[in-house]
Amino acid sequence: SDSRWQIGPEGTAMSTPEEVLELGRQDYHGIGWASLEILVEGDGTPVWLAHVPSATVRVRKTTVDEREDGDDVIESGHGYVQVRQGRRRYFGEAGDRYGDDPTFVDKETGDVASDAGDLPNGPANELIFIPNPSPLSLYYGVPDWVAAMQTMGADQAAKEWNHDVFDNLGVPFYVIKVTGGTLTEDSKQELRELMDNLKGSRYRTALLEVEEFKKNELDDSDVEIELVPVGSREDLDMEFQAFRERNEHEIAKAHSVPPILINVTSTSNRSNSQEQTREFAKGVIESEQAKFESRLYTILHQQALGVDDWTINFEL
Repeated sequence: SDSRWQIGPEGTAMSTPEEVLELGRQDYHGIGWASLEILVEGDGTPVWLAHVPSATVRVRKTTVDEREDGDDVIESGHGYVQVRQGRRRYFGEAGDRYGDDPTFVDKETGDVASDAGDLPNGPANELIFIPNPSPLSLYYGVPDWVAAMQTMGADQAAKEWNHDVFDNLGVPFYVIKVTGGTLTEDSKQELRELMDNLKGSRYRTALLEVEEFKKNELDDSDVEIELVPVGSREDLDMEFQAFRERNEHEIAKAHSVPPILINVTSTSNRSNSQEQTREFAKGVIESEQAKFESRLYTILHQQALGVDDWTINFEL
């Protein structure tokens, strides 16, 4: 059969190897693990791969019956389960069905057997599960952006703060200054309602009242209300820009991206710019490619197809 690659559920349009592996890489770095389903012919021969959204995949806890004769038997919980829209779908571990001691997982119930014929609903496909390694997680990986999570939150807050500046027409923090008398209770209530409507905004309003004048010395018409800015935007603009730039650097560092690739050229020249790019390609991208190459080669070529004279090499 011809190979077929998918990035959507069964029945959706076919895809390409590049698209399937790209989505797997996105999950690897963004979710913390990649999940690729091995789709097979009736005899178990793999013919294509499909992307499974990693956010819907969970590792099942394996329970093993340890026998005295040394032939341990998996009782339950082997492989993986996908939970999506209230439905469950089970997968075996990649390579389980090949070799002298095969293991099969029921695609509907998750039950485990050593013979596919013993499963009432048929054997499930197997899943190539690739975690982004971390000492903080035993079964799953951890996405790259976790190291910059606080910085990302701060940068998001900075963007919201900047949006508020424009939303408030560039008016900085201010106070309401009352001169010439004391506001009536109705006026105070109106200002309080105004302040309540501004809750959640970084631009709060304060109410300042002058000392009460002697009775009958001032008519109500002489009362003045003034909005008085209490800060300058010039210094804050510079601090805001520097803060965003620092955040950008920290986020890039968490992903091992050199400054030149995020268009930071203040410390770069033609020589070290090329070196930064080369080191990123060879030290980061190429090593990550090698992980995927080795995993696919071992499972698909060697275990499933029994082929040792082929290899997989991704190009930069």
